[in-house]
Amino acid sequence: MEDLKVDSVIELRPPLVEAAPYLFKLINQERQFFERWLPWATAIKSVKDEAFFLICAQKKIADNELWLWVIYYNQRPAGIIDLHQLDLTNRHGQIGYWLGRIYQKHGIMTASLNKLTDYLFATDRLHRLDLLIEASNQTSYAVAQRAGFKQQTVLRDYLLRNQVFCDAILFSKIAG
Repeated sequence: MEDLKVDSVIELRPPLVEAAPYLFKLINQERQFFERWLPWATAIKSVKDEAFFLICAQKKIADNELWLWVIYYNQRPAGIIDLHQLDLTNRHGQIGYWLGRIYQKHGIMTASLNKLTDYLFATDRLHRLDLLIEASNQTSYAVAQRAGFKQQTVLRDYLLRNQVFCDAILFSKIAG
């Protein structure tokens, strides 16, 4: 995996353990917010937990099971964007992302998502990218639309959040 320069202040870099303290701080400062949308946030209780996640991600990247980049803004880790559920035979995968709240609403995620989709399609390894968004997550919904993803369907009662099922919206973007 290589670094992807988005613009003069945003860069996508492969995960290094050195980013763990910064990423943990972003999660921990807004824990309630992240736990609302991202169930995995409850498991990240320390810098050590975040470092372990990054080490596991490095192994999955080496095994071609996951592609993950840390989003850097002004040389500081600001979030993560990844491609999981990779199916290289059928050339598709699902994108996931999160961004520290202090970095939101500045176009960072839209720019990062655009750069990543352009890169993935240009390498000709993937033909379709999916985004699965909780229906009430208007911020992610807007990011998907701004990045040119098209809504495919609503998946009723697809996600379990705090013991309550909620709908998810499937977006996709096709190469070409």
